[in-house]
Amino acid sequence: MGYRQIIQAYPGAGGAYVIGRDTFGDTAGLLAGAALLIDYTLTVSVSVTAAIAALVSAFPSLVPYQVAIAVTMVLLLMWINLRGVREAAGLFAPPTYLFIVMILGMVAVGMFKAHAGAPSVHDYLRPQLGSAIGILILLRAFSSGSSALTGV
Repeated sequence: MGYRQIIQAYPGAGGAYVIGRDTFGDTAGLLAGAALLIDYTLTVSVSVTAAIAALVSAFPSLVPYQVAIAVTMVLLLMWINLRGVREAAGLFAPPTYLFIVMILGMVAVGMFKAHAGAPSVHDYLRPQLGSAIGILILLRAFSSGSSALTGV
């Protein structure tokens, strides 16, 4: 079944559990539901862990409180999401929009500096010393950034 076929077959609602159950039976539906539960749990845990790592790297004095801060963040996320979709969307929208504005601002400043004649990093690099490693580092940074933006 393709994405368009699923949308036509379930125009109002139908998640992975319903579609898996109706198409392939109860076992497939339960497997899809279990996979979603694991995905949602891991998304929260990885996101909170990344946030705590960033926070502790900025404020090393918080190292002894990492676990307490992480548990507090998970409980806060749980409380916000239990309030309902509309309230959760209202609380999560401002940080999301602020993040997007900050990314666009960073790109704008970088473009301005590039066109203003500011020295760039590549002026100081020696291409013969590990250009292949540089490409791998760039690809790693791109993949990490892409996964960070999607939350996976």
